Amino acid sequence: MANKTSFLTFFNTTVWLDSASTLAIVELNTSYLPTILASIVVLLLIKFGVNTLKKQPSLSASFPLPPGPSPWPILDSIPALVRNKPRYKWILGLMKEMNTEIACIRLGKVHIIPVTSPELAREFLQKQDAVFASRPRTMATEHLSRGFLTTIVTPWGDQWKKMRRVVTSKMVSHARLEWLLGKRNEEANNLVFYVRSQCNKNSLSGGEVVNLRLLTRQFSGNIIRKMIFNNSIMLLARLIQGFDWSPPPGESVDLTESPNDLFLAKPLFAHAKPRLRLHIYSAA
Repeated sequence: MANKTSFLTFFNTTVWLDSASTLAIVELNTSYLPTILASIVVLLLIKFGVNTLKKQPSLSASFPLPPGPSPWPILDSIPALVRNKPRYKWILGLMKEMNTEIACIRLGKVHIIPVTSPELAREFLQKQDAVFASRPRTMATEHLSRGFLTTIVTPWGDQWKKMRRVVTSKMVSHARLEWLLGKRNEEANNLVFYVRSQCNKNSLSGGEVVNLRLLTRQFSGNIIRKMIFNNSIMLLARLIQGFDWSPPPGESVDLTESPNDLFLAKPLFAHAKPRLRLHIYSAA
């Protein structure tokens, strides 16, 4: 009886217990652990899917959603959204196939509602503004906006209403648009002049295609720069140490001051002028 050994087996784990020498040796075989973990994950996913299906009829019955693509289990439309690029073309093509002006694309618990109808857009942006204008409070938006100091990420409330009133009356008003009309016309004239000069140069060499896409992109940036700083982008670039600038061949840069310069123009001019080459100046 003293040398009797007992065996205990459970989940492929064998334990030898020697009552005589009170020695226990444990041998653990972990070959089945991945299978056990996978089974647990599958059971959890099935439970989550069943709970989702139970909640879906009550939600659709009380709040019917617009039509949309057939979602995947759990992942919904995330695989289709990742696979189809550019995503906006896929969404517009999907709405065209379904012949609808409003759709619902489910991404987990988030519903994306694209709208192509002007009437529905007015419903979102004007009549139901209080419902759709609010933004969720997150730590990222709070830190990036330094305590919700920007209009885009500010949650709905009195502060957001005040900020929107200031933006609509002071920044994006018709009077401010007309006030900056001269600067937009100036950049448009520069664009037309540059395209004309390129066409004249290319005609002498037998003709060449002018990249209007690149010029249009630069035109948009130049308008913003002109409206904010009212000066040459070269003056801003020279503030960065090591940035080199040279005018195009046969061209000169006018660095004379303008009576309409904004408050940043003179400091930028004073900082950049000593670091520019002398031959750049068209007027000393």
